Amino acid sequence: MVLADYWLPDGTGAEATAVLRAHQPDVAEAVRRAVDGEILVPARQLAKLLARRRERSRRSEERARRLDSLTPRERQILISYTTVRSHVRHLLSKMGARSKLEAVVRAAAWDAPAIGA
Repeated sequence: MVLADYWLPDGTGAEATAVLRAHQPDVAEAVRRAVDGEILVPARQLAKLLARRRERSRRSEERARRLDSLTPRERQILISYTTVRSHVRHLLSKMGARSKLEAVVRAAAWDAPAIGA
């Protein structure tokens, strides 16, 4: 039995175990090749690993293509939206409110100064 455990450049890992039912010289040769740094992976497992890698690459390229299609102003708005959403979440948390309406009601009840007043 030969066990291989390795990591790919993208951080994913794979393990392959193969039971070698062969003559002793064949098993010895497989072990020598592994010691020399050669990775012995069954074809079916290798095909799965390559398919997974291709799918990740395809998704990454799709995300990059979509982001590249945004105008500078659209990117600015996208960043602004996520920044504002983050500030609102922090404000709600600090006020103990579950919604923006609840935060406004609490602010009014606490006599908080109005924005722009």
